[in-house]
Formats: sequence, structure tokens, C-alpha cells
Amino acid sequence: MVMRALSGREVDVHEVLKFLYGLSESDIRVLHYLMETGKATTIEELSKSLNVSKASVSKSLKNLYEMGLVKKEKQVEKESRKGRPSYLYKVDVGELYEKVVGDLEELLGATRIQLKVHFKLGDTTGIKEEKAKAA
Repeated sequence: MVMRALSGREVDVHEVLKFLYGLSESDIRVLHYLMETGKATTIEELSKSLNVSKASVSKSLKNLYEMGLVKKEKQVEKESRKGRPSYLYKVDVGELYEKVVGDLEELLGATRIQLKVHFKLGDTTGIKEEKAKAA
């Protein structure tokens, strides 16, 4: 999906997500796949479906999880097995939407503050209030 600025310039939603959260193209592919399928998925399933290495998927999931964009839950094993536990990863699209909108609003608040300082506006009394809103 593409967004258009007043200048006519266009930016893809994925590019906004990359900027906002520091995501890679691989992270976006993993996130998009989880959003599209709507189901909890293992690293192995993602690796196979996206035709990329498990290491690449694992790195992307770590980034996405740390940014709060995906959820993970321990996979319940029918048989007791040794080793590391395996996890299922999923995206709640409604929660993701709310998070992204909230983070964009926070960025806008911080941008307003920086613009007031940059333009050396004499009345900076609203900065404290805007910082409180952004926090």
C-alpha cells in the first residue's frame, strides 16, 4: 500500500515500518507473512514458506519480537524432548495497528518539539506539554 504526501511523493507502508522500527527487508517479509496467514507459525514453517534460512528467519523474529510487533508462545510438545523449547510466532493485526498508530503519534509529537527548537520559535511554552504527550 502506498501513501502520498502533499508534494506528490509516495512512500510504501513497508518503508514507513522500516524507518519507524529499523526493520530490514527480511523482517518485513516475515512480518507480512505472519499477518497474511493469521496463524501461529514456527521458525521451520516460516523458513520453508519464505524459502530462506532458519537463521535469517530467527534473526528477523528476534527483531520483530524486540520491537513488540510479533508475539511468541512456547510450543506445547506432545512428547517430552530434550533441548531448547520451540516457539510459535504470530501477529495480532488489531494490536499491531494500534501499536504502529501510537508509535507514529509519538514520533509526530517528538517531531513537533524538534521543529519548534529548530525554527527557534519564541514561544516554546508548549514544549513541556508536548513532551508529556509524547512520553
